[in-house]
Amino acid sequence: MKSAADDDFRIPTITGEIIDRYRQNYGLASTVTVTAQMVQQHAELEQRLTEQLMNSQPDNRTAVWVESYDRLYRDLPWLAGTSSPGDTNADLEFSHFLKLIPPGSSVIEIGSGAGSLSRYLSEHGRPCVATDITEERGGTRTGDSVEWHVTDGVNLDNYEEGRRYDVVLSTQVIEHLHPDDVQRHFRGAFELLKPGGLYVFNTPHVFLGPADLSRVFAYDRARFMHLKEYTHAELGTSARRAGFGRLRAVYVPPIPVRAKLPFMLRGRWLYRYLTVMERLIGGKRVPKPILRALLFHCDVFVIAVK
Repeated sequence: MKSAADDDFRIPTITGEIIDRYRQNYGLASTVTVTAQMVQQHAELEQRLTEQLMNSQPDNRTAVWVESYDRLYRDLPWLAGTSSPGDTNADLEFSHFLKLIPPGSSVIEIGSGAGSLSRYLSEHGRPCVATDITEERGGTRTGDSVEWHVTDGVNLDNYEEGRRYDVVLSTQVIEHLHPDDVQRHFRGAFELLKPGGLYVFNTPHVFLGPADLSRVFAYDRARFMHLKEYTHAELGTSARRAGFGRLRAVYVPPIPVRAKLPFMLRGRWLYRYLTVMERLIGGKRVPKPILRALLFHCDVFVIAVK
């Protein structure tokens, strides 16, 4: 079982460079003050929470998840100081989902966070239910334009009626699940979908990570609350075992690129190409710039068809 203490894991001295990477990694607004003590507190807290999450058992895992994430945001209130919605262009950030999700589709987003994507989809003719793991973050919100439901993120069909949705959607969620629960998560997504429905998901690619707090410290792999990062092949296998048929990979350029040249690649051919590249690269030590060129981007982004 992985723990935060693996490989004599130690948090390094917090330097100005680490603080700069921390601010960038969490998209903190310029008005938010970040000190070395704040970064140290965050790292020590995640180190403890990661060990608790990894060592949790199926019968208490939901309670551990709720407690851990509640504590994370309660003890680190500055994480709420990200750039405000007005600081980003929602069309640039989210419009590619309008190409992936047909108009009129009923959508449920797993792990909606602040709910920005769910609201965007609902406002663009794709009514979306937003979800989170606790009543505090996932309960009904007064005046909100989307409907909020609670889910544990794993046993999805225990919280929702089966065959109810055209699309299940998750962005940057699967990496937070206990690795033992990922297969059950895919099965739950499959059960929520109508025949022919889509599970659209993205998650950091293990070859191009880590993408959690570990990135701030330039670690070689995820050591904090990204409990596991994946390849296309790994998650494609999980999707097929859950009952999904066709798999299509998606490539969306970074925002600065698509601001000037909006385009997107998607298809079964792209999924096949990426899984072949993953197999060829394997455990070889390949420089990150070459990996990015071969794999296009930093995410596993897949559409699984029921």
